[in-house]
Amino acid sequence: MQVLNISRKLQHVQRFLPCMSQCVLISNSNLLRRDILCHSLFCTSSANLQEKRKLQPLLELLDDKAEQKLIPLRDKVKQQGIKVKELKINGAPDTQLKTEIAKLKECKKSLEDLQLELCPPEDFNRDRMMNLVLKRSYFSLAYEDYGGRAGLYKFGPLGAGLLHNILEEFHRHFVLHDAMLQEINPVITPAAVLKASGHVDKFADYYVKDSTTGQRYRLDHLIKQHLEQVVGDNKTSEERRAALRLMLARVDGMS
Repeated sequence: MQVLNISRKLQHVQRFLPCMSQCVLISNSNLLRRDILCHSLFCTSSANLQEKRKLQPLLELLDDKAEQKLIPLRDKVKQQGIKVKELKINGAPDTQLKTEIAKLKECKKSLEDLQLELCPPEDFNRDRMMNLVLKRSYFSLAYEDYGGRAGLYKFGPLGAGLLHNILEEFHRHFVLHDAMLQEINPVITPAAVLKASGHVDKFADYYVKDSTTGQRYRLDHLIKQHLEQVVGDNKTSEERRAALRLMLARVDGMS
């Protein structure tokens, strides 16, 4: 039987509550489906489940309309991909192979363009959302009268209600539906536990910085990504592939 650690999940919910509030507060044509889903999930009480069931067919209808437009292009991409694969297996000439690969890329580009047309990028104004959340007292900086403290927040009436509904849905799904066992642990962890778990000594991840873009990357992630590319390369021998797979399994434990 799995054990459900509610205290960690509660911290996770509290940490990302502003993002969830965004789904509830903002409403426009691009966010219609997400608004309906979030409203039915987070803003209805347990006594109002009938309303959530009524909204589900609308979500499915919107998905079906988009899917009907995407199916022909997806089939075209699939068929072209099969054709390219067969040409590679049969050792087709490079000129013919390049032509078919170019067609495959065109099919994929058409599919991506249609997906963007059906689900255009959201024009999200974070400052406007934060001002609205603070104005309606969803949450605010804790101990604000005494200068406040970064990273500590308090929930207002609407925020507390939203958090309650999230935890209620969480409990209904995992504890009542999936029959998991509920457990509540302290929020504060003693230093001895962090020492024994390796957080103090081992959890120091190395980063590298791209001198051109300024982007930072975790070094172990870059190593893992490169090893996976080499393993997936058809030119890599089976002997080297087996050695790299062993190395991949040990990357997380390397220092």
